[in-house]
Amino acid sequence: MFEEYFDVKTELILMDWLLNDLFLSFFSYNILNCKQKNNLKNATKTLK
Repeated sequence: MFEEYFDVKTELILMDWLLNDLFLSFFSYNILNCKQKNNLKNATKTLK
């Protein structure tokens, strides 16, 4: 009984950790993309 409970708990923690990891990488990727887009806009402004 206790072992089963422990397994479920560990699986949940692992899933939570994976989801957090995915979310964070996605989030930082989006931030980088936005920064790059802004840099491109600024670069084109200075070129004109």
